[in-house]
Amino acid sequence: MAKIVAVRKDENGVINEYKLDNGSIIGVEQAVQMTKDGQIGDCNIGKTKDGKEVIRSNRDNNSSNNLDNLPIF
Repeated sequence: MAKIVAVRKDENGVINEYKLDNGSIIGVEQAVQMTKDGQIGDCNIGKTKDGKEVIRSNRDNNSSNNLDNLPIF
């Protein structure tokens, strides 16, 4: 199972790509599908206010592993 280790954000600070621990770089849609398929760990599917599916890190008491706080690549 893959793990997200870094993110890339657009000019508005919205995550638009993810870097996996195997070095692969994937977009939001692929990340959503891989999470649904159980291929990415420690994440779940959420929806934005406009209904778009996105991935979120699983809730815990550690904010440092939130997707928004991961290193930028």
